[in-house]
Amino acid sequence: MAAQHYSQYFNIDEKYYAVVTKDLIDKGEVKWEGFFPHETFIQLLHQTVDMLSGKENKSIWVEGSYGTGKSHASLTLKCLLEASDEQVRAYFEDYGLSADLCNKFLTARSAEMHGRLVVVHRIGSSNVKNDDDLVWAIQNSVQEALTAAGITNQAEGTLKDALLKWVNDVSFAKAVLEDILSKHRYDFNNMSATQLIATLMDDDDYLTEQIMTKLIPLCKQNGISCLNMDSEMLAKWLENVIVANDLGGIVFIWDEFSEFFKNCQNSLTGFQTLAQVSHSVPFYFVIVTHESDSLIANASDRSKISNRFIEPRVHIELPDNMAFRLMAQAMKETDDPVMSAEWKKIKPSLNGRLATVRNKITTGVKKHAKAGAKTQLSDEQLQEIVPLHPYAALILKHISRVFTASQRSMFDFIVARDPDADNGHSEDGSLVCRGFKWFINHHGALQHDNLMTVDMLWDFFNIKAGGNMNPDALAILSNFDTLSSEYKLNSDEQRVLKTVLLMNAICTRVMEADMLVPTYENIDLAFLGTSWPTGKAANIARALVHRAPPLHPV
Repeated sequence: MAAQHYSQYFNIDEKYYAVVTKDLIDKGEVKWEGFFPHETFIQLLHQTVDMLSGKENKSIWVEGSYGTGKSHASLTLKCLLEASDEQVRAYFEDYGLSADLCNKFLTARSAEMHGRLVVVHRIGSSNVKNDDDLVWAIQNSVQEALTAAGITNQAEGTLKDALLKWVNDVSFAKAVLEDILSKHRYDFNNMSATQLIATLMDDDDYLTEQIMTKLIPLCKQNGISCLNMDSEMLAKWLENVIVANDLGGIVFIWDEFSEFFKNCQNSLTGFQTLAQVSHSVPFYFVIVTHESDSLIANASDRSKISNRFIEPRVHIELPDNMAFRLMAQAMKETDDPVMSAEWKKIKPSLNGRLATVRNKITTGVKKHAKAGAKTQLSDEQLQEIVPLHPYAALILKHISRVFTASQRSMFDFIVARDPDADNGHSEDGSLVCRGFKWFINHHGALQHDNLMTVDMLWDFFNIKAGGNMNPDALAILSNFDTLSSEYKLNSDEQRVLKTVLLMNAICTRVMEADMLVPTYENIDLAFLGTSWPTGKAANIARALVHRAPPLHPV
């Protein structure tokens, strides 16, 4: 006899998280070699080759929805730029990538041909509120990368002009400088402030570097802000660093850059200046953001900034086969031998009723796949996610597109704690929505509703707390309360209405989404394999259209 609830067949790790975080990177728990180079990542490799080879003199903008692997992709790019030739070739060969692309990539990053390449990797921009913060963040990150690379010549002389301007403009500046020197006479050969200034004005590069290397930390220790660069000075400093060290270039990979645009809508001039540097100097940004259409409010600024990056932008997408594979990994099955054996007998019977649905989805994915794509979804991968209905999984794959912030993803849905076991709240007091763990704790293979269908995702979307939801999606989903009340819908009608609205909210934000458009056929497929007979869901939808015309299924 089968277990009463599905939960006896699963052992889901609440800490499972398929998204790369700074903590995981710092701990070395994320392995770049394990990143699957799908089509959108290959586009990133091509743009990197164009950028480093000089075919393009612009930077790269990587974007995508939450949970699509942007951070892992950017980390993998960093590692490929720094790895040995043997490691790069092994990566390309392991995944069957183009040998021609591999050779072009190695040539583009070659120190022998272009000079040494320095790669900077920074995560997060929430603390960047203005141009000064931006300049400091870039300068600090580049200096750390130079130091880590053993490069001691960091073009300190670039800051000389800022120091001389400060001494000239501020009446007490010379006295402050004299006080600092009096405490460190040995380090400066007993120079007075007047002598030091005169030496700097002589433009002796060697003496300037010697003086500024020692003076910069002392000025910062004493709270002297004159050495803080503006964007133009930083651009000059970056150029001097590259020239002084005969570098092939500096690639600045900045992950989680979305917050910068949100914080600095009225202060984008400095970023525009720095993004322009790549036109004349091999300093390149690779910024990584969430979907970027709405990040820059001002149309003029949006156009100016977009023109400084290679078009089209690299839009990282999680391939369907990867998404379903990751879902299956998150839905970790039990290690208990008895329960595991029992589940292996039950699983085929559940999947046997879903063959038509799986065929519809795999055929649709294949139809829209790019020529030569190696990431096509298989029937076997769809069979791994029961008791999650394939159509519900398809909705989950795109769930983050409905939200403007990172509160919801397919992984959150699978590992979210059962609210009935936590009095409806998480440890931090926030509301927990009904996800996969709730379903398996309350349903079993022998029960009436033994598949988690699209309508059961409704509570997880939690539209009443929809502050983080895209306005167009919220407008669609908000119809439920009005229609349900006005037309006094019964429970079956409510299930179909939820399915229609969820499909509609997703398909409006997904290209090539014919599988998710709430047609009568798709609505029926969303319930196929359940206890409902074929045609029931479609007939309910037709009746709803007659009673509530705004639904408009076709």
